[in-house]
Amino acid sequence: MKHIDVKTPDGLAIAAGEWGNAAGPEIVFIHGFSQRSLSWSRQLTDPGLSAAFRMIAYDLRGHGASDKPADKESYGRDRLWADELAAVIAAAGLKRPVLVGWS
Repeated sequence: MKHIDVKTPDGLAIAAGEWGNAAGPEIVFIHGFSQRSLSWSRQLTDPGLSAAFRMIAYDLRGHGASDKPADKESYGRDRLWADELAAVIAAAGLKRPVLVGWS
């Protein structure tokens, strides 16, 4: 796993990592509420997927190793979540990732 430094437009540090084939097609794994990126560990460590794909997983704001702001406004607007995903994509230098979500 390679750590990726991610900072959201509203200043949060987001824990993100990269697995697999750096030259492969890109996949971003997005976990659901009350989970973390480790929810995807079977996919991220699968030998077949690792050989074929560049895989990114991250902890959403308030989850896992990412920042956990105390104010409820940091969680209530869709734009914040979209900006967070965009920050992960930009920090990883992704071009056209496939998004995989689970909740």
